[in-house]
Amino acid sequence: MLLLDAMFRFGGCALLLVIAVSAWRYRTVWRSAPYLLLTCASVLALFIGYTLPQFAPPEPVLALMRFLDIPHLVFAWLFALSVSVPDFRLQRWHIAVGVLYAAPILWPRLALYSLVSDYPAWLPIYGAITSVVLIGHLLYVVSKAARAHSRQAGNRRAELFAMVLLAVTICAALSDFIPDGSPLDWRTAKVMSIFPALAFGAVWMLRLKVPMFHSPDNSRSSGGLSAKGNGLLGRLEDYLLGKEAFRDQDLTIASLSEDIGVSQHKLRALINNELGHPNFNAYINQIRVGAVCRAFDEPGSDKLPILTLALDAGFKSISVFNKAFKSLTGQTPSQYRALLAKNPAHAWNPEEFARNP
Repeated sequence: MLLLDAMFRFGGCALLLVIAVSAWRYRTVWRSAPYLLLTCASVLALFIGYTLPQFAPPEPVLALMRFLDIPHLVFAWLFALSVSVPDFRLQRWHIAVGVLYAAPILWPRLALYSLVSDYPAWLPIYGAITSVVLIGHLLYVVSKAARAHSRQAGNRRAELFAMVLLAVTICAALSDFIPDGSPLDWRTAKVMSIFPALAFGAVWMLRLKVPMFHSPDNSRSSGGLSAKGNGLLGRLEDYLLGKEAFRDQDLTIASLSEDIGVSQHKLRALINNELGHPNFNAYINQIRVGAVCRAFDEPGSDKLPILTLALDAGFKSISVFNKAFKSLTGQTPSQYRALLAKNPAHAWNPEEFARNP
């Protein structure tokens, strides 16, 4: 049994390092990388903190690990959200949920080391409820994203990884209920249940050659396209930008593919896989936002309402425009307009913005 534990425990630690190193490579272009790195660090602490006595580190290290492993499910949750929710951004309510989840675990750990008084009897029940709610929400978000049709290949693999991570998290949680005296120690069962996700994640990360995940910061430029991709991109931009077809509020991928004479499948492949946009709407909205930004820089545009500029760029409503603008620029249209008035160098070219959002 000791050999079995060592194989899965130390093998799992090695896989965690592989995943972490691979995620570190993409930290500047993949928005999910920080959450995956935090998940790896916290799960590594879990592997060390729940070790068998024969492998136990010095007590101060063990105590530190027992605290660092507390938020591992929260980090896994944030990672799953970041690969499943378009334009995901960490918000205050995410942090609040993390605190609500971690509090009932932190208190008993503090009590274990005599740092606080004993915890109330209802706390474990509260902790179990928060864990179920968090896992339930994670399952809902990832399964909903998996049913979406216009997903990138990289995102689908990330979502599959998140699903595997979710499954093993549930198994790891159930391992806590293995009674003492069982043939398989619950600590060994915990690392064994997590190991499949680590193996899957390590293979997946090692097979990546370029980051293919949707993010406002990582779309690929035309320089990285194939010859056919460059040719199709040229036709697409000639129509959308040259003829300003993006201003048509009723523009759809079906009508666009018909207008430029290409199948929807090839057009989706260009937009999703080659250019790195999560879907057609995201691609068009980025072009439209770029057009509004350029309009902000034109003489006399300060007298035009933002709604007028947004509708002229092809947006159907101000709410859709505001959401797209804030997601892409990190500012509201009013904030950007005020900044542009002070610093004209902030003006954007919609053609470059379409390729390099």
